[in-house]
Amino acid sequence: MAADALSFSDDSVEASRESEILDSLKKGLPVIFNSDARDLQSEENRAERTIPASILTEVASSDRTVANRIEIRNAIVEGPLDLRFATFHGEVSIIGTEFTADIDLTGSRFERPLQLDHSHFYGSACFMGAHASENVSLRSVTFEKEVELDDVHVGSSLDARNALFKGDAKCRRVTVNKEISLENALFQGQFLLNNSRLRGIINCSGAHFARESNFDEVQLEGAACFKRNSQSTRFQGDALFTDVQITGSADFEGAVFEAEANFSGTTINHDVVFAGVRFEGPAIFFSFGARRAYFSTDDKGNQTFFTAEARFVDAYFQGDVFFDGSQFRGDAIFLNSRFQGSLFVSTDLNGRPANFRKLASFNG
Repeated sequence: MAADALSFSDDSVEASRESEILDSLKKGLPVIFNSDARDLQSEENRAERTIPASILTEVASSDRTVANRIEIRNAIVEGPLDLRFATFHGEVSIIGTEFTADIDLTGSRFERPLQLDHSHFYGSACFMGAHASENVSLRSVTFEKEVELDDVHVGSSLDARNALFKGDAKCRRVTVNKEISLENALFQGQFLLNNSRLRGIINCSGAHFARESNFDEVQLEGAACFKRNSQSTRFQGDALFTDVQITGSADFEGAVFEAEANFSGTTINHDVVFAGVRFEGPAIFFSFGARRAYFSTDDKGNQTFFTAEARFVDAYFQGDVFFDGSQFRGDAIFLNSRFQGSLFVSTDLNGRPANFRKLASFNG
């Protein structure tokens, strides 16, 4: 612990405790509570770590401005927190902290990095219209209820690796100037990213979308990564990627789509990889465009499976398209699709042929 950090023990004087915490936060000093896991959840320890949410609102001046940095670790913030339209001039770092009620940061501005890693939000969390000039980190955060991030602007990167969203995650019309990472995140409610503009790469490797995931009309000025890492990226609900514009490549290697996967109207300026993917619901690629496309067996020997219908209507590919070893269990329709390169529908490197069990139509 830093020499100038404020810490609390059983000897703290309860009557002056909140005043000391408020004074430290106003001076930009860290407020750090005991994080010994052996006694973290004891009644005495929880009481010691609990602070009223009103302390955080009192840190702001009358014009809702916070001049200094805020650093809080292992606290329990009790009660609803309302910091709508506040401006934070310093870094905000609130780590391993529980928020017991709703928080509202609508329209707030963060001029330095915002870090909420390993924190737990038991109420709803609203960041609508918030503006973060630098990085935002939500690594290993748990949200028990709905999270609203509509119209948020992030000047640098957004990192939500290993985060758990138990309610809906609404991230519509978001702008992120650099990377957005959702690697290994779990979304138990809807995930809505539609109409967002992302100026770097998006990494969703190993993420799990238990309900509908909506990426419709996203403009991505980089690459999209949904490929398997230590676990497959899984879409249990409908996966909507319609009218998406991707200037880089897109990689879905090893992903699992358990419901409808709809890529209609999407354009990918570079290669797209669906090697080793399982489409267990309808796979819809109306007016889909890419340079080269790989629906073939992946490097681990996993074949691409289309369990339901696969529809490539008015699709267009500027280069070669590979379906080596692909398994079509439902109808395969390639109506009016255009291939400027070669179309490979043959055996994979393991000698397993592409297979069509039902109708296969290559009209047009």
